[in-house]
Amino acid sequence: AVTLDELMVNTRWMNTAYAENYNFSRAPNIPTVNAVQGDNRVTLFWDDWAESSDDPITGMDFEGYRVYRSTDAGWGDMPLITDGHGSYAYRKPIAQCDLANGINGFASVGVKGVQFYLGEDTGLRHSWTDTTAVNGQRYYYAVTAYDHGDAEKKIPPTECTRFVSIGQDGQVQEKGSNVVVVRPEAPSAGFVPSRADVPHL
Repeated sequence: AVTLDELMVNTRWMNTAYAENYNFSRAPNIPTVNAVQGDNRVTLFWDDWAESSDDPITGMDFEGYRVYRSTDAGWGDMPLITDGHGSYAYRKPIAQCDLANGINGFASVGVKGVQFYLGEDTGLRHSWTDTTAVNGQRYYYAVTAYDHGDAEKKIPPTECTRFVSIGQDGQVQEKGSNVVVVRPEAPSAGFVPSRADVPHL
């Protein structure tokens, strides 16, 4: 149930949006993610399309990627980050990487009393391996792209969405291009990996 405080905060945000003629900063493009499963491990790979995002207000402000992992399609078992009113604001990612450009730490412009964490200037990556995955467990992974916003214009960072829809039969009906569903498994008994031997001439 929505509290009176949450209703008042949402009303203020709606009034601000109306006053600004619904001109919003836009999150970066959604990356496309693929996964390779292994024995107690999952490796994610994603493209760089988000890095060429051009925000209509702040321009080229792409900053980095966040990786999320859950055993629940609603991302419900991930740690919550709440705002200044105690309402859900973000989920804590399992991994994060960002441009090594001097923009790091917490964003100076917050949303509802919470600052977005911009990263640690680690440099960008386009792959990440989960070495804590458990064989036989179904995991939902998402890679989101985020920008750094604009402190002068008082625009906070924005992050692209992660979306999964599960049918009543438990099967994935729809998902974003940045979401993969993976179940790591041990190799079959007697499995011998392929190899290509080049004969010596």
